[in-house]
Amino acid sequence: MWSIPAGLFLVAFFHRNAPGVMARDLMETFGVTGAVIGLLSATYFYSYAGFMLPAGMLIDAFGARRTVAAGGAVMGLGTLAFWMIGAVTLVGSLVCVAIVRDAPEAVAAPPPPALGVLLRGMGRVLANAHTWPVFLSFFCLYSALGNLFLWAVPFLRDVYGLATLPAATVAAATSIALLGSAPLTGFVSDSVVRRRKHPASP
Repeated sequence: MWSIPAGLFLVAFFHRNAPGVMARDLMETFGVTGAVIGLLSATYFYSYAGFMLPAGMLIDAFGARRTVAAGGAVMGLGTLAFWMIGAVTLVGSLVCVAIVRDAPEAVAAPPPPALGVLLRGMGRVLANAHTWPVFLSFFCLYSALGNLFLWAVPFLRDVYGLATLPAATVAAATSIALLGSAPLTGFVSDSVVRRRKHPASP
């Protein structure tokens, strides 16, 4: 069941890389500079970062099934100028509604916590000094990746003369590496390092 939301997250990588494939076309069509295209692409990351906390609250209030499906539907509808990716995303949202459940059939889903409880918990997390190194490393990583995703394809086309499809294929190596490194990191942690502590512990 978890594979359906994970599949929607995988599709989101295609959405994330799409502006880079059409960056030069957008600049030529609308007569804008690279700075404007960069700002347009950055709106994805602004909304991504700004919606993390509200998304967690929505999952607590409405459950993962409805929240993930609604998010996927918005993502799919917003990318129907890319009809194939948009259609796949919308299908994934419908499958999420049909199959994903918030709790096992025999177990009732817990009631959502009160807003005051959520705010106090968020305050404790933000006040924990161990929160910020992880936050800053993730922030810097995605800032660098955002630039790479946006300009890799135009760079490969303009500097090395690759056609759009080969350039996009080469640029996809970063996303493939990210997807493959997640389970590999877990394997190395369990099988090689075998030593860890809670990330929020002193």
